[in-house]
Amino acid sequence: MTVTDTPTGSPRLLDEELTRRALHLVTTGTTDMAPDVLRVPLGYYRDPDVLRRERAEILEVTPLALAPSAQVGAPHDFVVREVLGRSVLISRGGDGVARAFLNYCRHRGARPAEGCGNARRFSCPYHAWTYDSAGRLVGLPGQEGFAGVNSPVGVEVIDILPADDPVSCVVRHGWMGIVPATDDDTRAGYEAIYEQVHAAVRDEDFTMLPSCGDGVRNAQHDHMLIGRNEIGVQHLIRTLATDLGIALHARAVRDEAGAS
Repeated sequence: MTVTDTPTGSPRLLDEELTRRALHLVTTGTTDMAPDVLRVPLGYYRDPDVLRRERAEILEVTPLALAPSAQVGAPHDFVVREVLGRSVLISRGGDGVARAFLNYCRHRGARPAEGCGNARRFSCPYHAWTYDSAGRLVGLPGQEGFAGVNSPVGVEVIDILPADDPVSCVVRHGWMGIVPATDDDTRAGYEAIYEQVHAAVRDEDFTMLPSCGDGVRNAQHDHMLIGRNEIGVQHLIRTLATDLGIALHARAVRDEAGAS
């Protein structure tokens, strides 16, 4: 019998004729039939423009059922899903309300949550910005400086050049000693220093960059935050934008207007 829940929780009949029809199909081992065969050109499945329009005009603007409510049944239950190339965090807050968020940190776009479970806090693995189960930013750690910068024995050299698309780049990381390595002991010392500084780039930055790029492509916020302590990054962006004739503030205002 086809039923639904009334406001009081007691079941009521929806459609007696529909129920009888469904039972008939089950008992006769058949199914409903369309009036005729539908012929679909193969180009419908292969045309990239059809795919683009399906995503942009239908799937990305239509509410989708992403997870059963029982999967996040208790306060602070969560699950992460990949949806149309985007990472989505579904979380039930302490107030009992289930919410869905794009799973990208407000800072650099890395993913605060992975997998599923129960958590009151989601901490970004890149710079530890922390969000609660209702999506609010509740922790924003800062750094007054970085240990080991402006070293008396050498300096890091990082080349960052654009690749073939706007959110990809080629990075070359090196380290240059102030005094030439004229013996094996000095050379070994320099190599040890390089391994130490390169580990931070390799194990932290490089690990997070794919997620950050995904965040730039898909995140709901309209701008990236470059902290006051990241003055070198600010200077580079301002210099490039000035040389290209791009007004960063004006662009942000236009983006916000377009999103509203």
